[in-house]
Amino acid sequence: VVTTVDEHRIPLGLTVNSFASVSIDPLLVLWSIDKRVSSYKSFIKTEKFAVHVLSGDQSEICNLFASKGTDRFENCEWNLSEYNLPIISGA
Repeated sequence: VVTTVDEHRIPLGLTVNSFASVSIDPLLVLWSIDKRVSSYKSFIKTEKFAVHVLSGDQSEICNLFASKGTDRFENCEWNLSEYNLPIISGA
């Protein structure tokens, strides 16, 4: 799951189906997003995001952030990091 906030500081997140480490120095990661996703423009504009690696018992979080028509952050435990990014508890 990748999360960020939009220009109004509203948390956004989605389950991504590809994630890769590109480089350790400098730290670079690669993940993909479908241009048709409603949060696409916000993710393109953001300068920072959080990547969550979920445990095996967090499949409900994976499904939640992959679903449409639900308030994802209302339905999971999370808080804001020191960088004002939404961080999912237990990830």
